[in-house]
Amino acid sequence: MIKQMSEQYYNRRFLLRVLFAITLFVIFTGCDSPITPTSALRPPIDVTVQKVTKDNYQAFENLVGTLRSGVRASIEPKIAGRISGIFIAPGQLIGQGQVIAELDLREIKAKLDQAVAIREQAEKELRRYTLLLEQKAASQQEYDTAEGRYRVAKAAANEAEAMLAYTNIVAPFNGIVTRKFLDIGDQALPGKSIIEMEDPSAMQVETSIPEDIINNVTVGQLIEVTFANSKLPSTMIELSPSADPNSRTFPAKLQLKNETSLKSGQLVTVKIPLKRRLSIFAPLSSIIKRGQLEFAYIAKGDTASMRIVRTGRVVDSQIEILSGLDADELVIVKGHENIISGQNIKY
Repeated sequence: MIKQMSEQYYNRRFLLRVLFAITLFVIFTGCDSPITPTSALRPPIDVTVQKVTKDNYQAFENLVGTLRSGVRASIEPKIAGRISGIFIAPGQLIGQGQVIAELDLREIKAKLDQAVAIREQAEKELRRYTLLLEQKAASQQEYDTAEGRYRVAKAAANEAEAMLAYTNIVAPFNGIVTRKFLDIGDQALPGKSIIEMEDPSAMQVETSIPEDIINNVTVGQLIEVTFANSKLPSTMIELSPSADPNSRTFPAKLQLKNETSLKSGQLVTVKIPLKRRLSIFAPLSSIIKRGQLEFAYIAKGDTASMRIVRTGRVVDSQIEILSGLDADELVIVKGHENIISGQNIKY
């Protein structure tokens, strides 16, 4: 029993090897498929054919880009304080100078009252020493000391007044709130963002240019950006002179023109133009895909013959043929759904 099972196992392995060798032969030789008796007996099928062409065309390298606003900011307080009011929400449009949040005034107001009282006291003392100096009852040094104390007190009061103004946090430009990090009752600190905002009318595209095509782009160049089948004209405004050592790419920015319908963070396609080149093209509708294989049927007289092909870029309704077809051959673009290689056709 064991011997019989072993023989069956080796027979199966041998059969699989033969089938694999035949498949490789068909794929790598690119030969026309043989005419089988079954295909020759089938009735002719009406088909539509088109000629394979050779053309000089503009190639593009499609890169992934990310939308970002060119005017964006993280708003943070200049002084520490507890938030007593916040008047915005993510997605809200706000204007320049509009109050975003308010800090608790009590501690700062107390410091201001103290500074004002010290300033008033120093001012009275300065006036007294001014009269004494005129009456020769005080020395110049005593007057200068009083004047110095008044100046220090005045500066401290001005600083406290400025800090009181910092309790109202305002928007630096017109824009939209994208994120909110703090809320009422939270402690606000310098360096800790309260919100992020951006100007949606100043959208840019951030991308990275591979080193092998970096010589195809320059600052100021017009480059097409696509999003959801829409073409968006843009201009290259920034191009790093040095590559990222990890990715070997050059960071770049493109400016879109008055585009407000897009959202920050969305992905777009950046079409970098390459050098024009001569290549073979076939209609896109002539290519049939079965798993990892691509093939097409060519018309040889009144007979259809299958060809294994390798394709490249799609240009409009045409597809680049890297191998498998030659210029001026006729490919079947309609009616090839039920064709068997070697079958008779009419066109």
